[in-house]
Amino acid sequence: MISPSTLAANLGSSTRPTVHLAVGRFSPGIGGPYQTVTAYRHILQQYQDTRLIAIRDEEKLHQVDAEKDTYLPGGWWGWLKLLAHSWRVRSDDAVVFGIWHHVFFGVALVRLATGARRSGRRTLVPTQSLSRWDWAKHRRIKALLRPIVGVALRQFDLVIFATEGERETSVPQLAEHKTIVIHHPIEPVDRAVLRRATLDGPRVAFVGRLVAQKDLGLFLSTVALLPETWSADIVGWGDERYQALLLRDAERLGCSNRIRWHGRLSRPEAHSIIAGADALLVTSHAENYSHTAIEAMALSVPVVMVDRVAAATDVRRNETGIVTAANPRSLAEAVMNLQEAAGTSRQALLARAAEFARARESGADTDRLLKAVTGRP
Repeated sequence: MISPSTLAANLGSSTRPTVHLAVGRFSPGIGGPYQTVTAYRHILQQYQDTRLIAIRDEEKLHQVDAEKDTYLPGGWWGWLKLLAHSWRVRSDDAVVFGIWHHVFFGVALVRLATGARRSGRRTLVPTQSLSRWDWAKHRRIKALLRPIVGVALRQFDLVIFATEGERETSVPQLAEHKTIVIHHPIEPVDRAVLRRATLDGPRVAFVGRLVAQKDLGLFLSTVALLPETWSADIVGWGDERYQALLLRDAERLGCSNRIRWHGRLSRPEAHSIIAGADALLVTSHAENYSHTAIEAMALSVPVVMVDRVAAATDVRRNETGIVTAANPRSLAEAVMNLQEAAGTSRQALLARAAEFARARESGADTDRLLKAVTGRP
């Protein structure tokens, strides 16, 4: 791992460089992207000064400490503040997370105006926003924006994808020399929750936002096919109307009495629910990484993931979980096969998964991440 003194020597200065982490709306409610930005900042601030640029709702702007970070209001005033800020810091390095927000377009516009030679390095972490799923949202508007997105993407020196699957399914496909795969770092998982787990009996778990993208309907249909001795835990928050539909689906499928709805929990509380489960299911229509899956691996909980998500490519290649077709019968069979698997094969799977998770916790990719962000060895 690069030490601060070595990095400073490479830069030819004892002063710490500054890197700006630019994102759209930023709060725990956005799920995975929030964890990604937080983890990036945790690593980068050990070697550089980090400054956040993010959008906040007007009524929440007074609740944040803006001494170091820049929080932008929405609307045209936010655009003007962003462009002015981006111009002032144009010589610093910047990492932009996601593309469907005006911070991405603003940073790219200033880079286009100043030119690459007169500005700092620009790195993009798409966080799934270049997936077909995201392009399909607001399809007509995004079809009009596509040429502009293409021009904006060319202003970035490098795009960091979280998985090989995300890179392979990126829309548009980017030149290989301008892309790299660096699995998202995660905050360390407290494995002591394994000793405190109180939920008994065979069970499966889901953790994430309650939105259509996660396809909880598929999760419920899978639970309905499992033996009646099995239960399920759902930790999540999100669209209340969608949750009401899910409750009705569970009643219709006859499995509502076997499902525990935990709502939104803190990260340690969610881990205490995952701990000891027989499988964590990832049923999403689109998922480029799945922080929850990596955290389950750290807790020695097997991951069963549908093959339609980008992350499945890497799970299959690394043999860190079970990948199956996106239908209830295949998922239920995968769960039962895991339950009945010979001890040696199950332990080998869990060992590979745990090793992968430990690397994401320990900062094994720190050197590659620093080089990607700064462009320096």
